[in-house]
Amino acid sequence: MAAQAGRDARLVGEPDRAAAPAALWLIGAFSHPLSLGARRLRAISAGTFLYAGLLLTEGVGLLRRRRWAEYFTVIVTGSFIPLELYELTRRISLIRFVVLAVNVAIVQYLLAVLGRPASAGRVGP
Repeated sequence: MAAQAGRDARLVGEPDRAAAPAALWLIGAFSHPLSLGARRLRAISAGTFLYAGLLLTEGVGLLRRRRWAEYFTVIVTGSFIPLELYELTRRISLIRFVVLAVNVAIVQYLLAVLGRPASAGRVGP
């Protein structure tokens, strides 16, 4: 009977001690970004806003099937390669290498598609 009461107490509302480290990790993960200064947060916000503008421009251009948007896509996608190379030089890992290889393959594919004549599958001005 006492064992049953103990199990019922855990189900009803006794805190789970195994969840405490996970909760503390979660609080720590969110407290670091929130402790940034106002100047740093403004810089991050401005960068995020500009990047969203780039993606919006690219998306609208591709949606309207504009030739300049295809070039823009290659430039934006290729612009991540130097950052990925920098990250790979900081610490070599399989995941970083795979991400770099995939991005290079995507840029090569985009350049191959861009090099095709307009009648070979692409439409638009």
